[in-house]
Amino acid sequence: FVEWAVNHGHTVFVISYRNPDASMADTTLEDYLVHGPRAAIDVITEITGSPKVNVVAVCLGGSLATMLLAYLAAVEDDTVGAVTLLNTLVDFNEPGALGAFTDRSTVERLEKRLQKDGVLSADEMARTFDLLRPDDLVFNYVARNWLLGEQPPAFDMLAWNADSTNMPAAMHSFYLRACYLENRLAEGRLELCERQLDLSKI
Repeated sequence: FVEWAVNHGHTVFVISYRNPDASMADTTLEDYLVHGPRAAIDVITEITGSPKVNVVAVCLGGSLATMLLAYLAAVEDDTVGAVTLLNTLVDFNEPGALGAFTDRSTVERLEKRLQKDGVLSADEMARTFDLLRPDDLVFNYVARNWLLGEQPPAFDMLAWNADSTNMPAAMHSFYLRACYLENRLAEGRLELCERQLDLSKI
């Protein structure tokens, strides 16, 4: 995608989030919003001189980008010209297979571990995603590699899944409760940085 965009005359910047450790346990979703995409947009407009930035965001980054757009709308900032979301949940009312990992009792158990460890480990995140696609990401390799001794074919999902990151306790707990358990973002009840996030304003 980056190659395509550059070949079509777009200046492209790519950001990823710092991989937190236990010292960042108190990092909040607001920190991610303000010090992540909000700060990146400021830097991009300063470097390029462009008054508008188009955003492409993936997975949780897409949820954050949506929150950012609602925040920018609340402060009457129209810097973002267009947004493309890939593999992104905005309405968490029907989270699909992820719902098996985000029910209230599972979230409460996870929060106890988060309080003790300070982060949800990247390995645990990767295992969760493996279990969402067990035929492709687990059993395929058991049968082909272990039982048949064959080298498994390349599969692009493995690269994405292998690039997992730790999640800080405060941010992850808030995200799971506010979005998965209470669906506050889609219902217009989520408040970040002292602003009510209203998706209808985007």
